[in-house]
Amino acid sequence: MGIELEGKVAIVTGAARGIGKGMATALLKAGAAVAITDIRQETLNETSAEFDKIEGARHLALMADGTKDEEVNDAVRKTVDAFGRIDVLINNAQSAVTGINIEDQTVADVMNGIDTGFLASFRYMKACFPFLKEAQGTVVNFASQAGLLGNVGMVGYNAAKEANRALTRTAAREWAQYNITVNCIIPGMLTEGSKEFFDANPEHYKHSLANIPLGRLGDPENDAGALVVFLASEGAHYLTGDTFNIDGGRCMRP
Repeated sequence: MGIELEGKVAIVTGAARGIGKGMATALLKAGAAVAITDIRQETLNETSAEFDKIEGARHLALMADGTKDEEVNDAVRKTVDAFGRIDVLINNAQSAVTGINIEDQTVADVMNGIDTGFLASFRYMKACFPFLKEAQGTVVNFASQAGLLGNVGMVGYNAAKEANRALTRTAAREWAQYNITVNCIIPGMLTEGSKEFFDANPEHYKHSLANIPLGRLGDPENDAGALVVFLASEGAHYLTGDTFNIDGGRCMRP
């Protein structure tokens, strides 16, 4: 990849599989020490065992629920105890109730997306702030094509992802005085979950590819991972408050 992050420390939430795992892998290979968090213990253990095989990689696997202040604070404390600092925070974790239109969704359904996404990002940012301030670090939040396009049956998820963009812009302005950069990514990746869905719905896969100018879905490590490695590097430290589409051109914006 050509970018060295030796000496930097990152936290990646929701990193037991999918995009989070791909980004954590890329950060590890670039030389960063990485704490990965998730709520799936078995999958977290499997990913941790894979990371043990990466030569020279330093990582920490932590069970942590982003909806619980005490677990977020504990994960941040354990990361600092293990590695001495935090330079990079990647807020990737999210769950949501989907497939139900607005008139049939409950407030609890909507709040599931808000709490696991937007508020979890907010919690991690608050907990990491003193260390990011000291390191003049970097935050990467996640938005979604679904939020941009208003995908049906996904109001809580869509709202959480668009709220993440507002959080990103606000933090970018407030934390610029500390030389902390805050950006957002809208991904279009082929993950284990999306592959399972596409295998069961091949016509949907064809339709998705037809709407991507580059004709493919992205790779979590080589595409999303490469972008976060760049954003974590000194070469990207004049970029802040922006949203980066990494989706093969599907959601081009003026």
